[in-house]
Amino acid sequence: MGTHMAVVATDLEWAYEPADFFEEPWSLDLDLGTLTLDNGTARLRLAAAADPVPLDLRERAHAQVAWVLDARLLLEGRPYSLRGPNITQHEEGGIRHTVALLEGDALKVGLGRVDVVITDAAGEVLRDTKAERLHNDRAFVCTLTRKAAGSPRLTSLLRSYKAAVSDPANALVHLYEIKDALSSTFGGDEAALQALGKPKEEWRELKRLANDEPLQEGRHRGKHTANIRPATPDELVTAKRIARLLIERFAETLP
Repeated sequence: MGTHMAVVATDLEWAYEPADFFEEPWSLDLDLGTLTLDNGTARLRLAAAADPVPLDLRERAHAQVAWVLDARLLLEGRPYSLRGPNITQHEEGGIRHTVALLEGDALKVGLGRVDVVITDAAGEVLRDTKAERLHNDRAFVCTLTRKAAGSPRLTSLLRSYKAAVSDPANALVHLYEIKDALSSTFGGDEAALQALGKPKEEWRELKRLANDEPLQEGRHRGKHTANIRPATPDELVTAKRIARLLIERFAETLP
């Protein structure tokens, strides 16, 4: 009879697309362990080995990885898909075995960027906008991931933004959900504006685009059957920018 070796480490592994959703390898410390993201693979090494991995632990891990990707989505403005996790158990002696488990969800959209490197006459780098962005992006994602873990409301706002990207035919409906949810959270529009630093112009513009204009992607398209039209790309970009701002402002109110 074979001897069952003790499990010394447990990895949960997901596949995400696009593979360049993160521009460089990332390593993040989460509540459950260390998450690495690189070239389409998200691997969470649990802080303590677990064999088997309980369902509630798998669900918590999946939620944390999804929060990381949802936070990244706010920066990328393009879709991702997430599949998994598989579980790999590492045993003494270098033996490992893998079990395939869940399937995840998927999204769709895209955005480009331009980076600049400024050097002096000697070739020393004075400014590298890509390095700055990557540093800021990492801090942003880490902060939102941590705060989402303790805030069902922030989690729901991220889901609404994600839905706006994955369901473009109803994008403005989903983005308006963010405004609605914040108004409900703080007890009305005025209280919400006060708590969020008074973004009055942005608040009004999101309401106009998502609720008042005769846009196919908006809330009241049934009232504008005679002159309804598709939202322009600029209108959709503006609405998403405002929604992201509101989410960021709300996150700033959380501990």
